[in-house]
Amino acid sequence: MTLALLSMSQQEIDRAEWMLRIRERRATQAQVAERLGLSVRQVERMYRAYKAGGVAALVSMGVPRRSRTELRTPVRFSGRVRSNSR
Repeated sequence: MTLALLSMSQQEIDRAEWMLRIRERRATQAQVAERLGLSVRQVERMYRAYKAGGVAALVSMGVPRRSRTELRTPVRFSGRVRSNSR
């Protein structure tokens, strides 16, 4: 097991503490959702990530992600625009 230093915001620390409470059955996902101001579905996803990856899974990566619909290659504009109206 390797140790890693995590930089966490207060919000992420709070979420980790609540995930621990769910794991220890001291709180339900619905109670945690209400407390954190999230939907139950969001808490379910967060808890699944927590179970799979531990506290590190709750840390925001801070890396912007591309949209799936974003163009992968730049499009060159030719300067001419065709109109569909007749």
